[in-house]
Amino acid sequence: KKWSIDTDPPQHKDMGLLSFGMLLNTEHSTNILEKGPAADSVQATEFRRFWGNKAELRRFQDGSLCEAVIWHGDSLFEKRLITEKIVKHLLQLHADIPESSVNYVGGLLDRILQVGRKLCRTGEEESMKITHAFDDLNRKLWNLEGLPLTITSVQAAHSSLRHTQVFPPLPMNLDLSFFQKEKLDNSLLPLEEKPCPAYIPAFQVICHMEGSGKWPQKKEAIRRIKAAFHIRLAELLRQQYGLICRPAVNALDVYKVFVPTQFLNENSIIADEAHIVLQP
Repeated sequence: KKWSIDTDPPQHKDMGLLSFGMLLNTEHSTNILEKGPAADSVQATEFRRFWGNKAELRRFQDGSLCEAVIWHGDSLFEKRLITEKIVKHLLQLHADIPESSVNYVGGLLDRILQVGRKLCRTGEEESMKITHAFDDLNRKLWNLEGLPLTITSVQAAHSSLRHTQVFPPLPMNLDLSFFQKEKLDNSLLPLEEKPCPAYIPAFQVICHMEGSGKWPQKKEAIRRIKAAFHIRLAELLRQQYGLICRPAVNALDVYKVFVPTQFLNENSIIADEAHIVLQP
């Protein structure tokens, strides 16, 4: 706006609202590190002038000493808000516009999907953990030795494994004091005087077996053969990989531990459950 030369120029708060849209490069917009020029180069002075007190010297793995800017972001939820931090910092530094005068509308949906107020997460990290656990179980199933029929495919049949579940189930911390350990088959059974342990959501996984002319034709016979496969599969997973398994007639439940055992308490286990269904 125009103003008289006899008066002070208007403040930014008197200018009304200005709206800007930005097209972000999604490959780099969530980077927490902005690597600048070498410390002894001519561009280093310009880099420090542009970023102000955010610029700092850092030594990288290749041995180079460069200017850099570091932004805090432990989760993808926080990393998507790095653009907001950059905008507010630069406007404050170069235009003297305080952060209170800037309204950044990015990440509004993330705040609705936030899992817990203190976690600052939207479930993406949990989905990645579930995917990694499934990939590890997938490799173990393919490498099993001793099955009467080989496994031809392993397919994920749960929404969390397709990255379509908004709030994926979190790993459960099981207190093993609820169980008694049988010495014969290394199984875990609930104690009579203890309450029921926490419920663990199961992620369904479908394993297809190779074709065979020995498969029976009657439904009840197929059901019994599949139950025998579940028992054998549980035995092999326990023997070769030390996994806790619970075979049943229609499926096999496998408990996957997410963290190394040295970080667990003596009576605790952090795990999730894979619900394996065999298909001939």
